[in-house]
Amino acid sequence: MSQHEHDDKTTPAEKCETADSMLKRITQQINEFDVKKLGELKKELETFTKAQDDLVKDYEKQYPTLRSKWCDQQARIQTLYAQIKCAFPGQDWKKIVEECICPPRHDLICLEKKIARRKKCCYGKLQKELDAATTHFTETKARLDTLKANAAEIDKKLKADETLYGEIQTLLGQPDKAVALYKFWFVLLPAHRSLIPGDVAEDCKTFGDAEDPDTLCKNGPCPPDDGPCVPREGETEGEPASHPRRRAVPWLIAPKKYRDELDCAWKDYLDAKDELGKADSAFKNAPDDIPSLVAKLDADKKSLEETIRKCLETKKPDDTCCKPPADPKCED
Repeated sequence: MSQHEHDDKTTPAEKCETADSMLKRITQQINEFDVKKLGELKKELETFTKAQDDLVKDYEKQYPTLRSKWCDQQARIQTLYAQIKCAFPGQDWKKIVEECICPPRHDLICLEKKIARRKKCCYGKLQKELDAATTHFTETKARLDTLKANAAEIDKKLKADETLYGEIQTLLGQPDKAVALYKFWFVLLPAHRSLIPGDVAEDCKTFGDAEDPDTLCKNGPCPPDDGPCVPREGETEGEPASHPRRRAVPWLIAPKKYRDELDCAWKDYLDAKDELGKADSAFKNAPDDIPSLVAKLDADKKSLEETIRKCLETKKPDDTCCKPPADPKCED
């Protein structure tokens, strides 16, 4: 047996990956590489690692002052909390909230849910995965950027809260003081609580828990959708995210934990970039959004006759009925 015959039997061509498949695989790898921009990412990480020690030291220096400012605000906000409750004698301030604040807030929540549900139903599978990966990447990038400037961002929020505190104080002396209910319970208090450090007294940590926005507005079910759709099989509304749950930034992170938070933010950012690269590549290889499907439909319509003709050309009629019967003597 020749070497050529041996090779044909051990490595049959029909079992090899097709050229078309190889092209798609290589294109996918290139797309993933392009999205990740690894060269830029390497430079970004190198720059950060060189500055990380100084960043942590600077935060440690600023933390005591920032924490002191927050605690001072906490004391004054607690006083303001009591003032607001006494600002409506003979009236149920929670009833005012229920009538004027909760309905439009509930409408907004329902509209967000409607949009999310329609996206889930109407997006192609790959389009939906790309959309989710893009959103996650944007969020992780913003969180990392905020953490890198955590002290400056905290200071900015403290100043904004101070301005809002003054506005509420002014409102309490005016005829339209009911506006203070919204600005305090739904804007100032949530913003202030989002910064809370972990080493404060327990009563500070739980202050406002019993009257947070979601407790004050006990939202009922949303009205029926006027354009209902059913999610794909296996999908449910409000699916749990597979990504790590991280605290919103900025906040008064204990200095000894700041470096770890930065490292985790970088890990989330890199993971999100990798996820986005894969989702983007998969979508580009087989776009399933409506504009792409419409474009394919138009192209397929134009080429329909040619596609059919090429297939029919391979189906030549069998003319064996016109051939003389084979002579068995000549078969050998």
